[in-house]
Amino acid sequence: MTNRVLVTGGAGYIGSHICKALALAGYTPVTYDSLEIGNRSAVKWGPLVEGNILDKSLLSETIKMFRPIAVFHLASYSNMRESLSQKDLYYKNNLVGTASVLECLTSAPPRCFLFSSSASVYGAGSNSPLKENSPVVPGHPYGHTKLLSEYMIEGFCKQRGIHYGNLRYFNAAGADPDGEIGEAHDPETHLIPLLIQVLKNEKAEFSLLNRSHKTADGTAERDFIHVSDLAEGHILAFRFMESEKKNLTINLGSGKGHTILEIVKRLEELSGKKIRVVSGQPTDEPGSLIADITSGSSLIGWNPKHSTLDTILQTALHWHL
Repeated sequence: MTNRVLVTGGAGYIGSHICKALALAGYTPVTYDSLEIGNRSAVKWGPLVEGNILDKSLLSETIKMFRPIAVFHLASYSNMRESLSQKDLYYKNNLVGTASVLECLTSAPPRCFLFSSSASVYGAGSNSPLKENSPVVPGHPYGHTKLLSEYMIEGFCKQRGIHYGNLRYFNAAGADPDGEIGEAHDPETHLIPLLIQVLKNEKAEFSLLNRSHKTADGTAERDFIHVSDLAEGHILAFRFMESEKKNLTINLGSGKGHTILEIVKRLEELSGKKIRVVSGQPTDEPGSLIADITSGSSLIGWNPKHSTLDTILQTALHWHL
């Protein structure tokens, strides 16, 4: 019996960590990635098929060739601010792209389909900690594409007898504890790598966009989940779906929040260097986004092991420095 799992976006930051976790769990990850955002060097644990998810011919061929027992769908654009100015690009790649992946499954249907969703589906109207039944009111096109994809996946998979899992990520951070892979975006948009760029003198300063939130220090508070824990969450979810023959929608977060200035201060302490912080153009964003992980804990045994702030920052520093 095949043990292959197709990972769209498997050459990306989160995707590559998932491929490593799959390999360690005894599966063979097959990466399908256009390499527009992903990195060829991050594909270390299985074959790579270079292609776009909108290329139905190649994607169908790939699924027929490898006949995966599951598909983990991560291929998407994920910059919330970029989605505001490039709506069409996000709807085409994230929503039409997901429809393309689903359509191609008919050639050799897998048993399970796991979707890389996002905490951004909740929007600014819900109070933290966020439960899976909190109101879903995404405030930007990126979050909207994720929510609409969830609905589409549910309808498609139910109709075809495929078990599905919508995994709502909070803020992935850190790097592989073994130092084999890490975060390598160009341009970089995530908080911790941007701060490390200032530490490395690759950037002169960090622009802080808002200090008026109702948090301990006025800066935004977010739930940071170590990327290796996030990868392990996919294995746990997949095994749950396989054994229980059930669908699920769960948060994948740490259940704890840290403000931006808290992270700046701890990075300074760990590195022994100062980070220049300046005030930027304020943006409209939620003050606090923290996961309630009770459901994931009870359903799949979700228990993040690497998601203390120090572990996240130390593995990130080790990777980038």
